Amino acid sequence: MEKMPHKINLKAIKGIKETCRYSIDSDFFRQQEHSLISRGELDVCAEVKKNAGEDSFTLRLVMNGYVIVPCDRCLADLKCPIVVEKDVKVNFGAHNEDNGQGVLVDQEVGQLDLDPLIYDYTVLSVPLHPAHPEGDCDKEMIEKLNKYLVH
Repeated sequence: MEKMPHKINLKAIKGIKETCRYSIDSDFFRQQEHSLISRGELDVCAEVKKNAGEDSFTLRLVMNGYVIVPCDRCLADLKCPIVVEKDVKVNFGAHNEDNGQGVLVDQEVGQLDLDPLIYDYTVLSVPLHPAHPEGDCDKEMIEKLNKYLVH
């Protein structure tokens, strides 16, 4: 069963802000095309504030949890903690318009899709070369690799 994307209807925000909470699980990462993240669990809090006097919003995205990625040395599963706190400017505009000022949302639709932001910020939180601490790698794999190392 395919899960619904995590969306916020910007046009329906009645007050100054709206807060949404989501639990992201491994199914989310399996649905991402060519994802190096195999599994994970994240708690996501998305707070959207309407900017006074403007037709724009500020999204505060807070994510905590972990993801499982392959270790760069031994390829075994590695659990990486994820802690994200980001503020993102959200404007209404055409999809082909890129002003470099944040996320653009089609005013006709009015839906902010959080899935790309959740995925991108999660991937950016994984270390560039994720690896187990020295000595914690899969010993069998390290022995095989050492056979082929040129000393």
